[in-house]
Amino acid sequence: MAYRSAADLLGSQARQLEPSEQGIWELYTANVHWQWQAGSRRMWFNGILVWLDFPALVADGVLYLAEHDIAFTVLPLGNQQVNQALNDASEKPKPRILIDPGHGGRDPGAVNENFALREKALALKTALQLAETLRLLGWQVLLTREDDTFVPLQKRVQMALETEVDLFVSIHYNAAVNPLAEGIEVFILTPPTAEEQAAAKLLPGHQHFADSLLLGWHLQQALIRQTQATDRGVRRDRFAVLRDLQQPGVLVELGFLSHEATARRLTEPGAVLELVEALTIGLEAYQNCLNRD
Repeated sequence: MAYRSAADLLGSQARQLEPSEQGIWELYTANVHWQWQAGSRRMWFNGILVWLDFPALVADGVLYLAEHDIAFTVLPLGNQQVNQALNDASEKPKPRILIDPGHGGRDPGAVNENFALREKALALKTALQLAETLRLLGWQVLLTREDDTFVPLQKRVQMALETEVDLFVSIHYNAAVNPLAEGIEVFILTPPTAEEQAAAKLLPGHQHFADSLLLGWHLQQALIRQTQATDRGVRRDRFAVLRDLQQPGVLVELGFLSHEATARRLTEPGAVLELVEALTIGLEAYQNCLNRD
């Protein structure tokens, strides 16, 4: 994998922070604060974690980034003037969005018996509240399910294709074997690479990769700032609901039901509404960023 200097690419000088900062490098370009962890795939874009596909490397005091990550992560984010606040003055019509509550019916998803939590029910509750909020703001909203029904993954994707929506957001909650695992993360489709034959194949979802990345970043930023949850970052995977989309799409994981404190919080009144407010802020910020082009 070929690498290029981050400083040369972004037209600034990177400087290494003190060793206590765990090898973090940073630089500023316009209104963007970039940070990388040497020897790691972690990158922070204006304070929000975005995972790279290859680690940043250091040689002779210079920070290098994989050309793959430059093309699929650094440039798509850097080329956008990220709007940190909502712009209610936009006159463009609101987009059409398909909200996909994960699981349902015979598929419960993640389960926490101690707190009587089922991912399928939480995802549906979140999706319905998000749909109601967005409609009040003028968005056109469709859902892949509106009750406790099992919907095959391919049918969810087919709905996105047939309805020709502008955005696709799949709502999920997490679980892990490690009971200490916690936080919020947003997934976008893994970009194609030349390193793996299976990953190298171009998929329909790749045609909107840059917009999906920007959408994921805005949602993650809003979720972390609103909830103060652990930032697990904007990540990549080849989820079935993302591979064949013909519009920008993400899958959000709004917390680990296997984490006791998170599960307890999700049983409290207003917990889901806080997540819905954050998702709404992220969606509005993403749309307003596009509307400025």
